Amino acid sequence: MDRKKKRVSDAQLSTIMKTWLLVIPALIAIMGIVTFTGVWLSSQSKSSVSIYGQINSIDRSLLNDIRGSFRNTYLQFLQAKVDPGADAERVEQLSKRLDELALQEGEIIRKYDPSYVTSRSSTLETLLEILADVPYPIVFTISLVVGIFIFVIIRYTALFIISRRYTSSSDYVKEV
Repeated sequence: MDRKKKRVSDAQLSTIMKTWLLVIPALIAIMGIVTFTGVWLSSQSKSSVSIYGQINSIDRSLLNDIRGSFRNTYLQFLQAKVDPGADAERVEQLSKRLDELALQEGEIIRKYDPSYVTSRSSTLETLLEILADVPYPIVFTISLVVGIFIFVIIRYTALFIISRRYTSSSDYVKEV
C-alpha cells in the first residue's frame, strides 16, 4: 500500500513544510497549553474550595491530616494492586482504610455543607486535587513543557508524512 510520491516544485514544498512543520504544530501546542491550564484553573474553582474557607482552624487541620493520610494510603493501595506479590488481604485493608478516611472527611465537610455526599475519589479527581495545590509558576512551566512536547511530536510526525508523500522536482540526480 505504498503511495507514489507527489512531485511538487521547490516553492510549493517550502510552503507545505512551513505550514505543516511550524504553523500547525504551533497551533496544536497552544491548544494543549490552553487545555492544560484550563483543567488546572477549573480544579482551582471547585465548590469545596469555597467551603474550605468557611471551615474553622481545628477542622481545617484535621481535614488536611485526613487528606494527607488519604493520599499516602491511596498510593500504597495502588502499589499493592500493581504488585503481583501483594496479598489480597493487604489490598482489602487499604481499601477499607480509604473508605474510612473518605467517611471522616465527609463528616467534617457535612458540618459546613449539609448537601455534601461522600464518594470515593477517582484517580483523575485525586490527580486534579494534587494539581490544584501546585503553585502558579510551576503549573505554567508544566504547561509550557507540555506545549513544547506536543509541538515536537506533531512536527516530527508532519515531517515523516511530508517525506512519504512529497518530493521536490529538483531532488532528482542526473546520471553521468
